[in-house]
Amino acid sequence: MLSTAQQLAAKLESVLSDPRIKQSDIADACGVSKQAVQGWKKTGRIDKKHLPKLAQVTGKPLEWWLSIDGPQELLEAQTQKPSEEALVDAFSDWRLQASPRSLETINKLALLAKKNALRDEDWTLIDQLASRFKKTP
Repeated sequence: MLSTAQQLAAKLESVLSDPRIKQSDIADACGVSKQAVQGWKKTGRIDKKHLPKLAQVTGKPLEWWLSIDGPQELLEAQTQKPSEEALVDAFSDWRLQASPRSLETINKLALLAKKNALRDEDWTLIDQLASRFKKTP
């Protein structure tokens, strides 16, 4: 069984996989630096006073942040994919920042998402795009 800190780190990693949630948003809401959030992601050592703000920013209930899950529930939380609505929102934001080549890829992924036809390799591409555009302020 994972420790409480490891589970919090995994939960934070899980919510940060949503392209709408950025480390800088969490840092601003909690009044800490982006480096502090990066540290939380690595260690899971998050002061409990920050959990209500994490719940607010991420849309996850406070109970989710406070609960200690078994391995199966934690694995499921880590592998949840963003909703179609979340993807459409992210694609809209990314289109504003994308190069012509990336824009073509985003448009293809958006079409597949609307048809609910995304494959594992498409999700890998979405993760790569998310990490690229998350770094852009």
